[in-house]
Amino acid sequence: AYTAKSITGGFEFEVTSGTTTGLAVFDSTEQDQMTFATMYNASQSPNFETTEPYNGFIPMRGRTVTVVDGVKTVAEVKTVYMLNKENMQYFSDSLALHIGACKQRGWALQNQVKGATEETWEAVYNAVLDVIDPDRESEQNKQNM
Repeated sequence: AYTAKSITGGFEFEVTSGTTTGLAVFDSTEQDQMTFATMYNASQSPNFETTEPYNGFIPMRGRTVTVVDGVKTVAEVKTVYMLNKENMQYFSDSLALHIGACKQRGWALQNQVKGATEETWEAVYNAVLDVIDPDRESEQNKQNM
């Protein structure tokens, strides 16, 4: 559940083509991933730069990320970014790396759970919950209040 939620929960990508550039968060639901694959394939066609409606750019909607004093803020409203052929390749690579990192973290959590003894189960359980929902108040935190 953690891995699936992480994979489909969006990912950051630095847009470097088109008139609007910068760091953005793009949705990554299963439907989004299928759309991205289709758009990537379109960007690889030999006449991509001269074919309507693309004319060398794929429109992708994402939420602008601003960073102030190391704190990231993600806009609520989506912005249209225009990705050229090269940026679409990097976008596809970035999504693949995002999915891979989510899977590796999920496998590590799974191994932690499988390796837990009865004595360590509660600690592992709380560690997993802290990863899944870092904003929750753990029982330990409630007892310390």
